Amino acid sequence: MVTLIILPALKAHGIDLVCSGIAATILLEMGLIHPPAGAPTSSSSTRSPPTSSCATSSGAPRLFIVLMILAIVRLALFPQIAMWLPENVK
Repeated sequence: MVTLIILPALKAHGIDLVCSGIAATILLEMGLIHPPAGAPTSSSSTRSPPTSSCATSSGAPRLFIVLMILAIVRLALFPQIAMWLPENVK
């Protein structure tokens, strides 16, 4: 829903829509794996041994969050990465 609202602003500023769509997808994935909304983290903490807690299992997605942040930074610095595959598949 937010994408429909910001789409005209992205077009007006000349931002590549494919690149912004990929960035939005990565940011949504970050929100889905991070705890309070991270369902996989919550469900794995209830099935784990009694010695582990939700706090220890909430640290599990940290590596993925860092990798996704690096992907966003790389995409911001080199936007041609997003268009490599569509340009080469013809």
